[in-house]
Amino acid sequence: MGQKQSKLTNQDKAIFQLKLSRDNLNKFTRNTNNLIENERANLKSAIRQDISNGKDYKANVNIRILLKRIHYQEILLSKANDQLINLENMLSNIEFKLIEKDFIKGVDTGNKILTKLNKELNIDYVNDVMDTLEDQMSYEREVDQVLNSNILRIGNTGNIAISLDDEIDKELDQMLGEQKLSQQDVDESKIVEDKLPSVEHLPLPAAKVQPEKEKETETQREMPLTN
Repeated sequence: MGQKQSKLTNQDKAIFQLKLSRDNLNKFTRNTNNLIENERANLKSAIRQDISNGKDYKANVNIRILLKRIHYQEILLSKANDQLINLENMLSNIEFKLIEKDFIKGVDTGNKILTKLNKELNIDYVNDVMDTLEDQMSYEREVDQVLNSNILRIGNTGNIAISLDDEIDKELDQMLGEQKLSQQDVDESKIVEDKLPSVEHLPLPAAKVQPEKEKETETQREMPLTN
């Protein structure tokens, strides 16, 4: 669906009529200027012709009528220019007043919004907000003071203040080092295990068979001596 066209007001119609009159005057002045230029060219041509023919061009009726027409057209052109200037001024004033009207409406709307905000942001409310902010900032300062006081260390050369950020960074670095060492031990153990050969598929060793003489000798050694 297309956008609904806004209805023209009497003010819009009046402005449109003024602009239409201005355009018509501009068209009239252009045509009149062209007409005057053409008639002046014709007048000069007629004067040159009478002079070349040895006639008195001032006594030529057509030349005198043509010159009067030129003067009349110039008078009309001057009046048209005056009316055009008046129309331009009127349109400029109307457009400026419309802008001024919109400006006043904007200022009025802004004043209403500002009045409403001033009612909402009363002195008591602002003071409460600022007091709360000051309390929060004071609490933050106390927390920082407690934290900083707890990380003071005493050395041979006196009291050395170590910032909380440095202490945290040091502890994190230590944890990272321990983690790397632990991971390194795990990796080395896995490397050793991977290098050892697997014994799952190796054959079992065969039992050793002793000769008969060795068996008899061992039997005699085990028998006790009798008197």
